[in-house]
Amino acid sequence: MKMQVPILFFLLILLSACTENSGTPIVPNENNMIIKVKNNADFEMYGLELDLRNHTQGAVYADGSKIKKGDELLFEFLEEDFTLKGEGEMTVFILTDNHIEDNGDRIPLNKKVIFDLKSNKEIIFELTGESISDAELKRLK
Repeated sequence: MKMQVPILFFLLILLSACTENSGTPIVPNENNMIIKVKNNADFEMYGLELDLRNHTQGAVYADGSKIKKGDELLFEFLEEDFTLKGEGEMTVFILTDNHIEDNGDRIPLNKKVIFDLKSNKEIIFELTGESISDAELKRLK
């Protein structure tokens, strides 16, 4: 019985960490900049990576499932990582499988995205395209 209590406690913590909408939502503030990407693409993908000023962030589902059309992915860039001022050039990578051991599943978009960096700001993009080769990232807000 003594061994079961720690195992049950561990499972409870693990399950609570995996619940959706837990904790405080991430919102723009003076120390960050939020980028949201809405998936409206007609191809399958497992996630996205954004590379901005040599700082890369990825968004995938913990269970390894595909990103569905209509889903939004959220990225938070912090002032402590790099200065949120001036022009930023962002490279976007589409993840075509859920195997992180190789880089063969990391396909860059044909075009880099350029925008002004500013703290306390939220930028919303939409990913569109019928295939990865014609995928585009369009700024909505």
